[in-house]
Formats: sequence, structure tokens, C-alpha cells
Amino acid sequence: MAQIVCDKHGGKPAKHVCPHLFNNVIDKQQPETVIRLEANHFGEPAWWIYLCGQCAMQQGYSESAIVPGDDALDKLMAMDQSPVCSMCFDELRGPKL
Repeated sequence: MAQIVCDKHGGKPAKHVCPHLFNNVIDKQQPETVIRLEANHFGEPAWWIYLCGQCAMQQGYSESAIVPGDDALDKLMAMDQSPVCSMCFDELRGPKL
């Protein structure tokens, strides 16, 4: 997983988020909805992205899910996403999904 250097937390693992959640982290505003989409490879988690409700609906999801199909990883990688500090993100979104 990617690393990010955060001004507050130092070097931490990055979480990949949609542009709206990225703005929430930058503005320190708690998001209304957080949806986690995951792609598996040989039955193991390979990549995941966190989306706001609006972006999730645009992708056809209303709740956290494992994206089906052999092209699931390609689908997630094609989504507009940015890395954020995992600790900053977790502080804003509350309990983990």
C-alpha cells in the first residue's frame, strides 16, 4: 500500500478516496456517507477505495461491497481517486467500516 507524509501524523499508509472525501479531509469536515469498494485477486483483498454517497451511486453502489468480476481491480483503478493520510481520514469518518 502507498505511503503518505502527513503534516500532522508523519509517514502513514495512504487511503485512496474520491475527490469529495479528499476535500472533506483537507477541510476537516466529517463526511455524511463513506462507502468502501474492494477488489479481490485470488480471493484476497488487492485494492480498495472509499467513496462518498454521490460517487458511490454514480458507480452503481449504495453500500460497501466487494466488486465482482475478473476486471474488478481495473474498475477500481479507473475511478477518480487521491491518497490521504489514513489517520486523518479515520479521525473524520468515525468508526471503521
